[in-house]
Amino acid sequence: MYDIRQFKPALFVLLLLGISGFAMAGQLLGLWLVAVAFILLNAWLVAIGRFRPMSRLLANLITIGAVLYVARELMISQTAPVVVVGQFLVFLQLVKLWELRANRDYAQLLILSLLLMVAASMNTASLWFGLLLVTYLFLSLYCCLLFHLKSETDLAKAAMPVPAEKISPGTLRQDQRYLPRSMRRLTGLVAMVAIGAAVLVFLLFPRGTGAGFLGPMQPLRTAAPLTGFSDQVTFQDVARITQSHETIAFVKVWHNEQLIEGTQTLYLRGLTLDRYGKQERGDMWSWTRTVPAPSPVQTRPTEPLEIGTGATDRWRQQVALWPTHTDVLFALAGPVEFIPRQPMKIRHSADGALQTILPLNERVDYEVVSSDDLGNADHPVEFRAPQLLRMEFDPVYKFARRPEVSGTDENGRSLADERVTAGKMSDLDGQIAANIEQYLRAHFAYTLDLTDESKLGDRNPIEAFLYDWKKGHCELFAGAMTLMCQSLGLEARMVIGFKCDGANFNTLNDQYTVHDSDAHAWVEVRTPDGWKTYDPTSAIDAPAAPKTGLWTRAKHLVEYLEYTYANAVIAYDAQNQNSVVASVEAGLTSTASRGSTAWAELQDFLFVEHIVGFWNASAAILTGFMLLMILVLAGALGWFLWERWRLRRRAARIGIETLPEPERFRLARQLRFYDELLRLLRRHRITRPAHCTPLEFSQSLAFLPADAYDTIQRLTTLFYKVRYGGAELPTARQRQLASVVDRLNDELARPQTEP
Repeated sequence: MYDIRQFKPALFVLLLLGISGFAMAGQLLGLWLVAVAFILLNAWLVAIGRFRPMSRLLANLITIGAVLYVARELMISQTAPVVVVGQFLVFLQLVKLWELRANRDYAQLLILSLLLMVAASMNTASLWFGLLLVTYLFLSLYCCLLFHLKSETDLAKAAMPVPAEKISPGTLRQDQRYLPRSMRRLTGLVAMVAIGAAVLVFLLFPRGTGAGFLGPMQPLRTAAPLTGFSDQVTFQDVARITQSHETIAFVKVWHNEQLIEGTQTLYLRGLTLDRYGKQERGDMWSWTRTVPAPSPVQTRPTEPLEIGTGATDRWRQQVALWPTHTDVLFALAGPVEFIPRQPMKIRHSADGALQTILPLNERVDYEVVSSDDLGNADHPVEFRAPQLLRMEFDPVYKFARRPEVSGTDENGRSLADERVTAGKMSDLDGQIAANIEQYLRAHFAYTLDLTDESKLGDRNPIEAFLYDWKKGHCELFAGAMTLMCQSLGLEARMVIGFKCDGANFNTLNDQYTVHDSDAHAWVEVRTPDGWKTYDPTSAIDAPAAPKTGLWTRAKHLVEYLEYTYANAVIAYDAQNQNSVVASVEAGLTSTASRGSTAWAELQDFLFVEHIVGFWNASAAILTGFMLLMILVLAGALGWFLWERWRLRRRAARIGIETLPEPERFRLARQLRFYDELLRLLRRHRITRPAHCTPLEFSQSLAFLPADAYDTIQRLTTLFYKVRYGGAELPTARQRQLASVVDRLNDELARPQTEP
């Protein structure tokens, strides 16, 4: 009977892994700290023998409290149901851990931990969680096997005539040295079978139409939901997004079918916003989108949807967009063709924005072909009169009228005054926009820390930015330039999206990695030559571009692994299965075709065209090769005969020469250690008489030192187990016995001192 000491430590580690996985998936640091503290405290009390289970009454009261908490969260909280259920499972685990009394409680703990990991796996598609999940599954299998063994051991203890309180560690045989190895082998065997079955199920039965069945239960991105990408953007929305560093998309770009390898700065457009002010609801200053929403169009996988006129300059983008929980798709300017990977309904507005009907709660993959040209189309809505803007935003208008802001002509006259007097689009529009852009970049600083915003009150944030703060984030730069241009009569709009440069390019997968921190706002102004892009955000005090080096390469490697994991595992579906099957079939067909062609060429070379020349040229080589083969065969035969002769000599020395030949050779190999023992003793002038059995001979050596005598006795006992007991000695054990005989030789060679 064994005392299963490994089970409780393995169980504690399993609970910690399960709670850590759920906290990682739900980003619940506080819950993780509390749960880990309670588990470690329980483990410490168990280790020192001072743990006492809590009463059933207290456990029931805590459980009822947890149920009420879950009900409240489900009714009033916006947290996803799966997160709330997972928190309830954590509470139940802690309660069950602190009221442990019987094996039934251990079984419930194992089940609760497994359910918690299921909830966590519905919550995230992270590579790191995937690695933790694999570790958890192996450990959970090991725990289940140990639990089964523990249950059987407990039943055996209960059947013992000795009372349980009198059973001491000395009464039971503690975990013997072969038990851990046996458990690891069994766990490895079962795990390999399970992994093989799981891979087959994964490859042959991919996710189908019900893959998103539990999508509504999945949570919003708790770190930085892209709330700024909507038809209304309030103050600081984009700034909040840029403070997160989560990956949002992977983009691969070709320019006229030539891969762009990080040499271009990408402006991935999301939405355009063209009206600023206080909305009817609430008192928040915000930008809104007045572009009318077009009717949605149903798309089919891999079928191109024409959404613009063809362009000779084509920028093709492959986009893998992570769940943003918004309806915005991102692409370069001037989309002319949209190719989705999965069916979806999209809306394409006149300003080049791409939107879906429902928020993106799952990853989407699509291709967009763009012209990178905003075009010369009319503004999609009626442009507001500049006079109304001047009255509503008079301080902004006065700031834009400054000659150092909007610029002057060669005669020193204000370009803003000339534009206001003209009252219509002219060649001055592009020049004024460029001057405002340069002024903001040169005289204002970039920052995400606006400590004075709490004192803003009812004041316009853009006015405070221009006159007081002189610093801000991209949202304020772009908003200020857009509003100044509109107040002077220019048609302008603010664009929100992502800006990616060479620092975002990953050379391992030739893609731009887009993070939340790459969220950006810029300006588009309509000129006589069409809409033009301007980026007024200052480079003063802006975050420095990351330096290339070991850290950057490590970061790119992690991003590559995450993308590969998401592509090969998370996004694997029936379409991927068909691609895999087609690739395998094509590979097999190509291999068979190449093999058949190569064989035909070899036959033609050997037997048709070059047989005579080949034979004349290679006769010497073939002769030498045949001689070498004869020598190898002769050597192998000689080695075989010599080894047989050695085994016969050994069998005669041991005394098993009368056995049948197969058994004689087998025992001669197994009993090599005993033959070396006899030869060692013979070198020390100790010879076994012919009439003595091995046991009698070993007992007659009592005159030897105690350690040597004990070693000879143990080797003799092992001889009897192999010779008559049918025991088998593996190769490693035979090497160990050879080292024992060597040590015995050293001991016998050591001079003996008188006592």
